[in-house]
Amino acid sequence: MLRRFYCPEYFINKTNHIKLDNNPSWKNDYINKIIVLYDDNQEAIVNVLDIQKTQSYVFLRIKEISFDLDSVDNFVFDLDGTLLNKKSMLSNEQLQSLNTLKSLNKKIIISTGRPWFTAENIIKDIPTNLPISFANGSIIKHNNEVIKYFNIHQETGINLYKKLVEWEYDFLVYTPDKIYGYNTNKTDFFINKKYPERIGNENYAEGNFSLEINNWIFCKFLVIRRSNDETKWNELLKYIKKQSQLYGVISEEPYLDVMGINASKGNSLTWLSKEYNLDLNKTICLGDAENDETMFNVAKFSGLTSNCFESVKNKAIFNLGDNDTNWLNDFIKKYNKKDQI
Repeated sequence: MLRRFYCPEYFINKTNHIKLDNNPSWKNDYINKIIVLYDDNQEAIVNVLDIQKTQSYVFLRIKEISFDLDSVDNFVFDLDGTLLNKKSMLSNEQLQSLNTLKSLNKKIIISTGRPWFTAENIIKDIPTNLPISFANGSIIKHNNEVIKYFNIHQETGINLYKKLVEWEYDFLVYTPDKIYGYNTNKTDFFINKKYPERIGNENYAEGNFSLEINNWIFCKFLVIRRSNDETKWNELLKYIKKQSQLYGVISEEPYLDVMGINASKGNSLTWLSKEYNLDLNKTICLGDAENDETMFNVAKFSGLTSNCFESVKNKAIFNLGDNDTNWLNDFIKKYNKKDQI
């Protein structure tokens, strides 16, 4: 869903009715959603009250709204490419900004594509007491225990595993209690990741487990694109597209994340909102990649770092700084109206 629209006419006329070019993304589910209108010098946050469509144009009835930190109770953060810098580290400055949010009584939620085992050392200092969503929403943990998972249909997971082995892909399988790697030695992925050293043999195993997977709970596959050529890659994408119980999304180049149709960051956030009484109308989700878009679609507010994927540009309300900058501090300073009194 696009959220940002170039509309200089709005700033000339300041009317509650605007006209935009029609495109396939315009659907009635934009009603009561927040979008941003902008020109070369300014922008306005507006609520869409009504939509009328013709073949060439959409006519929107809108109402401009103001935004400050009081508009938000819950901050949902992606890790890689967003909260973490380009060295995959949480800087002291970002940690300080997270503590500032906590001091302002904001709730902090982490939603990452990573499994627990590679994220735990990063998140241990983050000031949150809420559950954490891992593996693109397919696994939710709280106090070191899995409290919810959205797994791939068993037969579908088994068939995908065997197909990836047949095609000789390097890949990982995330289950609620372990990561399993299949290494063809065609890439340096497993050498560089050093999983046995980083997360221990109790959390990681490597090999061909085709005869042992019948009882696995498949939550996510991570497929290393460069372990095969473009022909095989296109075959894989076609295979996934044909599976009614699967979908694929790119969260970090050059990897493909494959999950069950009920697993997404958006669905995990919706589940958390019901279980922990979180108001999605007072929630902002912050990310950088395709796997973050489902969060943007369920929360009222959203933001993308400037290093975001080209495919998701203009799909969040706020444009943030590069993940190597202290963009969170800049955001807090800009919208903390109480500090400006």
